[in-house]
This record gives sequence, C-alpha cells and structure tokens, in this order.
Amino acid sequence: MQEAKERVIQNGIPTGAYLIKKGKTKDVYHLPYDNIFLKFKDNITVGDDGIEDPGGNKAGGTKQNLGRQSLELTKYYFNLISQKLNIPTHMIGVDISENTMEVAPIRTFGNGLEWICRAKAEGSYLKRNKDVKKGTPLNYLVEVSLKDDYHGDPIFDKKAFVCGGKHVWQGKEIDLGDGVISSQQYDLCYAYTNLITRLIAEDFKRKDLDFIDIKYEFGMIGNMVVLIDEISAGSMRVFDKNGVKLEKEDIYEAVINGKKFGNTKNLDSGMSL
Repeated sequence: MQEAKERVIQNGIPTGAYLIKKGKTKDVYHLPYDNIFLKFKDNITVGDDGIEDPGGNKAGGTKQNLGRQSLELTKYYFNLISQKLNIPTHMIGVDISENTMEVAPIRTFGNGLEWICRAKAEGSYLKRNKDVKKGTPLNYLVEVSLKDDYHGDPIFDKKAFVCGGKHVWQGKEIDLGDGVISSQQYDLCYAYTNLITRLIAEDFKRKDLDFIDIKYEFGMIGNMVVLIDEISAGSMRVFDKNGVKLEKEDIYEAVINGKKFGNTKNLDSGMSL
C-alpha cells in the first residue's frame, strides 16, 4: 500500500491523475503512484420512478453539500471502526475542503458485493417478505447482494457466491461463474458486517436514535479483507425516538454536530436497502 504523497491540485484533482470512472456519487481517479483518488459529488440517486432513493441506480439532481457530508461521515465511521474494532479500511487520507479521499487500490469480489445488515424490517425486505410487519426486530440479519444494477442487485446465499453457477433472481438467470468469494473471505466479511453494525447502532443509541439498517462493501488488499467505498447517510436508515425517519442531512447533523432530533415531521425515505 502506498502512503499519501505531496501533489499539485488543480480543480480539486491531482496533477497526473486520470479518470477511471464517473460514478453516480463519486468520480474515481488513478494516481501516478497507484493509489486511487475519490471525488465525492453532491448528486442524489433516484429510482426508476425518478424519486430520490439512496439505493437507486441513477443520478437525479443534486443536494447542496451532500458530497462533503458523505465524506465527513465516511471519515468519522472509518476512523471509529479502525480504532474500536481494529478492522482495516482502504482509507489513506481525506481533504474535506476538496471533497476528496485517497484510498489504497483494492480487488473487489467479482464486480462487487454489498453486505446489508438489518436491525429492523424496512424497505426492500418488506417487499420481499410481505408477511413480515414493518419494524419487526431482525436481530442484525445479514443479506448479501451482487452489485448488478441491471438485475436489481440480486441477493443470494453463501453457497451461491462461493460455489458459483447459475441462479435465478426475480425471474432472471444470473451466472456467478466459478464463484466470486472464498468461504473464508465470506465468513470474515459476514463477521465484520455484524461487528461494525453493532458498533454503529450503539453509537446512535447514545444519541437517542434508533438504527434500522445499513450496507457496506469490502475488498482485498493483498490477502487482507478491508472495508471500502463509504459509510454515509445514504448507506443507512435511522429513525428518531418517535419513529420518524431522519433525512441524510439530519443524520449528518446528529453524528458530526451532535444535533438532537425527536420532533421532526415524518417523511418516507423510499430507501431500497
């Protein structure tokens, strides 16, 4: 892993960096010494109906300061996780003023896996389990989905991801080849997901807030599993003590600035975790 180095910044991007990918919420650059440079954007994501949705597969408009808030929350949580749990991340350096984060290059599991942990039943879980009542405790249930916008981020079990083969999700056949992750890597990501979620839930409990669910990504640096991407308000769902959903800027204010919530007007997030 390379350490962050001195560099000349022009328009927020280091000299010599080249664009790898323009993402929905971040642009990804490759640095001359092999590290990766992420530029957080103010874009919001929307679903196929055009309504704001943190799990949506399209960019649809912007929200002022959202990129900076997402970066500050990511820095806060990555540091908390590293300090309290000794779980490694790919973060190397952060520049809040430029909305940028330098990270180590990693290998993803296939095209990427998302690890979703649920304290209570909300969102897409209710759509897939219509006999479950909204808000039912799920005891930090972990679900794993393939990062695949076209197929709607299909959820499979450990055997499917480890052994591969063809599987059906919502009427579509998906080929996982020879598998995208080893059994040992899967178990470690699963354990990390549970540990991190309990840490974050406890952090919200101290703020008199009710944590509902969250999603993460992991990758590999050499033979080491590390937490990657971001943990921001768009990664999670949180309610106040009255059962009112907090908006992204509310979560930022609660975590970073210690603002108290409990009397806000109820709004439906539409989040698709």
